[in-house]
Amino acid sequence: MNIQKEKWGSPRIEVQRFTPQEFITACYVVKCNVKSFNYMYMENGKQPGLQISGENADDLKFDTGGVSYHGCDKFHKGVNKNPSINGYACKIGPSWLGGTHAYNIQNIFLWEQALGADSDWHGCTDPTNPNFAYTNPNAS
Repeated sequence: MNIQKEKWGSPRIEVQRFTPQEFITACYVVKCNVKSFNYMYMENGKQPGLQISGENADDLKFDTGGVSYHGCDKFHKGVNKNPSINGYACKIGPSWLGGTHAYNIQNIFLWEQALGADSDWHGCTDPTNPNFAYTNPNAS
């Protein structure tokens, strides 16, 4: 009979680092509360402030065709951009100097909401106010 003794060693733990394969961004709930406007522009960073024409013109995202619109006054879930001022809502009309000028300019957080094959633009005038924008605690 051949009996071999097992050599005892101290217990070992192998530690493996977890590296996620995908990252989940925070989702926000934001209220669309823009006051009366005809145009929405996204700030392009070329020149501070609203630029409606010229080589530094901001990106026109929504043109109402001359009809005065206002925000839908609803909360939107699933906004995946951090709410911060990134655009403008305004009216544009003739200037007494000739040409056109923007007036009733609102600094807004501007986002696009997907609606199946279509989309819609919304704006929030005060995204730092917790009554208008907050992190969705149930986001996954």
